[in-house]
Amino acid sequence: MGSSIAITAILGVIVVLTLPQLVPLLDLSMTEYGVLAGLTVYAVPQVLAATLPVSTQLGTLVKLVRVLMLGPVVLLSIIAQRSAAGDEPGLSPGRLVPWFITGFLGLAVLRSLDLIAEPVLQVCSRQRCSSPSFPWRRWASASICGCSAASAGG
Repeated sequence: MGSSIAITAILGVIVVLTLPQLVPLLDLSMTEYGVLAGLTVYAVPQVLAATLPVSTQLGTLVKLVRVLMLGPVVLLSIIAQRSAAGDEPGLSPGRLVPWFITGFLGLAVLRSLDLIAEPVLQVCSRQRCSSPSFPWRRWASASICGCSAASAGG
């Protein structure tokens, strides 16, 4: 496993360094290069590095859409595989989507719609990114306040 990670990292560096060199050789526009980088480069930070000399926004957008589509593609492939095997679907949302993803998305929607009461946000901002004793509190605080999980201590 360690060698596969090393090979991936080495190939990523090679792609980051050589991909911008293709712009003049292939006569690529900024849009074409951004799409190419977003579709071919393995990791988001590598896409940022590879597109920095040319145009970062489109490459990053294409890569993030690729990442965002992983969940639905995996979900649809599971459903298709079970249907092809003749299994009864029996796929409850609880088995397909972890509770914390559902909770995070729900809190994100509530926060985006400005449906979280101001006192809750004030308490959250006082304790923002603190390390409460219970992990779910840290997660809820980070979700509601927009504080990243890394800076929230977990």
